[in-house]
Amino acid sequence: MNPKANAPKITLRHGRVRKRGEHLQARVKADGRWHVVARLAPAKADNPEAGAFVVQYLIVPHHLGDFELVKQVEESIRFYLIELAQPSPWAYLCHHTTTVSNLYDGESGGAYWTLIRATPPLPVGECALPPDPHFGTDEEMLAWCEREMITPVKDSEGNWDWMQAWADHEARSDGTED
Repeated sequence: MNPKANAPKITLRHGRVRKRGEHLQARVKADGRWHVVARLAPAKADNPEAGAFVVQYLIVPHHLGDFELVKQVEESIRFYLIELAQPSPWAYLCHHTTTVSNLYDGESGGAYWTLIRATPPLPVGECALPPDPHFGTDEEMLAWCEREMITPVKDSEGNWDWMQAWADHEARSDGTED
């Protein structure tokens, strides 16, 4: 049986993706830093498996490095939404965010996807979610680790391992810390 027979026809348009709506965020690691490159969401929130998607690029390519970041995201979108021909492409890409393959893709120069669930507006005076470790300078992340009482570690190349710091934060939040 041809797997593409069950897959919806994929359409992709450029547009604005609501930050508070459910969406995927694509990051690419370059020069030792994570760059938030794009947001992707179903065109119709009430029918995410219809095959229609909106992509919003968050950087404007001004030099070759920026073009490469956008290219990595475009290749990832093409692979996961079109080439794999999943019957439920949105569900599959959301599932992919939970896999080791996603982390490997991100660490090896491809796009790293994060699922951002829809959030209601915050009441006045409440703070937002904790910072994502893929944002900010080392100084900002070190300050966050200090506030959260997390001891940051360096990887084998001597770079701060913000993914481990975030994992430590999540483990403590979930009560699964050793």
